[in-house]
Amino acid sequence: ADAGSSTAYLHGSLQDMRQIGVDQVVLDAGVQKVEVALRDKLVLDSSLTLTDLPRFQHNADQTISLVLDNDDLAALLHTAGAVAAFQAAGITDLQLGFEPASQDLTALQSALASSTLHWTTDPLNPVEVALLGLGVAASDPTDPSYHNPFGLKHP
Repeated sequence: ADAGSSTAYLHGSLQDMRQIGVDQVVLDAGVQKVEVALRDKLVLDSSLTLTDLPRFQHNADQTISLVLDNDDLAALLHTAGAVAAFQAAGITDLQLGFEPASQDLTALQSALASSTLHWTTDPLNPVEVALLGLGVAASDPTDPSYHNPFGLKHP
C-alpha cells in the first residue's frame, strides 16, 4: 500500500483479496495505517477461511486495522482461532464500526486477552465507507431503505 496521506483505505476487502488470489500486501514506509474490511457484501462469503488471509508486511510502527461490523464480530467470537489467524496475517487492530453489546464486549476482551491485537470503537463516515468499497448507505436514517451495518457517522 502506498498513499500520499498516512492512512490508506484498501478498496478490496479480505474476501475480495482471497477471491483474486492476493497472498501478500506490503506497506511503503510512508504509510502509517491501513484500513481494510473483512468483506464488502452484506453476507460473508462462507468459502473465506482463516488460512486464506493475505499476509500484511509492515514495520512495528505501522497499523493494519480490520474494520468489522456487528455480524463480523459475532462470527469472530464464534470461530476458534480467528484472533490468532488475524494476528498471524499481520493485522494489528480490530476497528468496530458500532458500539458492541456488553456481552460481546466482554467476549471480545476475553478473546483478545492473550493476543497483541488492539480494538477500537469508531463508526465509519460515508467517505471511509466509500473508500473501503463498502457501498453507500442512504443518507437519511428515516428512509426505509436505509441500512447502516457500520454505524455510519454523518457529516
